[in-house]
Amino acid sequence: LLNLIPESELSAEAKSALFFDPSISSNQAYNNYKFPWASGKAWIVRGTWHGSDNRALDFRPADNTNADVLAAAPGYITALAQCSPSDHYILNITTENTSEYLGYTHLTGASVRAEGLQLGDYVAQGQKLGVMAGAFSGADSCGIASSGMHLHVLMATKPFTMDGKTFSDSYWYD
Repeated sequence: LLNLIPESELSAEAKSALFFDPSISSNQAYNNYKFPWASGKAWIVRGTWHGSDNRALDFRPADNTNADVLAAAPGYITALAQCSPSDHYILNITTENTSEYLGYTHLTGASVRAEGLQLGDYVAQGQKLGVMAGAFSGADSCGIASSGMHLHVLMATKPFTMDGKTFSDSYWYD
């Protein structure tokens, strides 16, 4: 719609200032999310959108190691659940100064406990949350199962941008 507004009514500079990045949805409140793993580490998207409101994607390290999971943004832990018998953890972190949260599923219980994370704790962007767990088959107390080692990430909205990469309904998986 911006292109339909004549330059005589709204200059190109004003359009740029008011709508600084049209590729990022106005629904995404925080625009500096980082991937929840160490910079330079290769990860692969597994599967298609699924989960709550079809807003989750699964990622796994290209080298198939149980990698560290890092906070994608600064914020507060607003959900923390230990699942049994899998001992996987689920964390939601609400981004600082927004009501937007990112959910992380399939962290090992031992690693989350070792980090000393508690409900309500503030976490900095890049802070270690735990280590990705291995596969778990069968139902557990959280109603989750893992068909292979991966990090299940529930995104706040679609489209969703992390590290300049936008994930949307039209995103192709390979």
